[in-house]
Amino acid sequence: MVINTEWGAFNNSVSLDPYAYAYYLNLQQRSHLPTTPFDKGLDRRSINPSFQAFEKFVSGMYLGETVRSVMLALVDATPKSLLFRGKSSEWLNKHYGIDTSLMSEMEEAWIGSDPNEDAFVLPPLSTEFDVRHLSHKVIPKLECMRKIIMEHLDFKEEDVSLRDAAVSHFRRIYMPHC
Repeated sequence: MVINTEWGAFNNSVSLDPYAYAYYLNLQQRSHLPTTPFDKGLDRRSINPSFQAFEKFVSGMYLGETVRSVMLALVDATPKSLLFRGKSSEWLNKHYGIDTSLMSEMEEAWIGSDPNEDAFVLPPLSTEFDVRHLSHKVIPKLECMRKIIMEHLDFKEEDVSLRDAAVSHFRRIYMPHC
């Protein structure tokens, strides 16, 4: 038996303060789950702003867009770009240009046949990424992820490095605690 729990509205709560700006606009306030600027931006641009907060955190409809927003922020980072040598692509620039298939393929390439094999922690973005310090089993995973990025986002080979593949890994972008 399938039971639809309708948890999409979890974390929506109306402000009870009669003087609150949200009260007059009848907008929902986030009360339990932390949000990032990327979550807030996605919410503003969605078809149902201020509603279905939890769904926007976990739903396949929204995850790709959140990851796309984070990737663009890393491309546009100043004073120096942190991703793809500061270049973007049509798919990366397109609203909802990334869907969960990219993330699924990246995760599959990373995990492979053994999810416990070769744990890898990306060094801080401020440090140099040196391939020589990576395990011989990690490099093929990053190469595969690099190819997936080039195929999905239509990048040229010279624009996507192994470091970009490591930084772009969905789990590291959206769920840094994993």
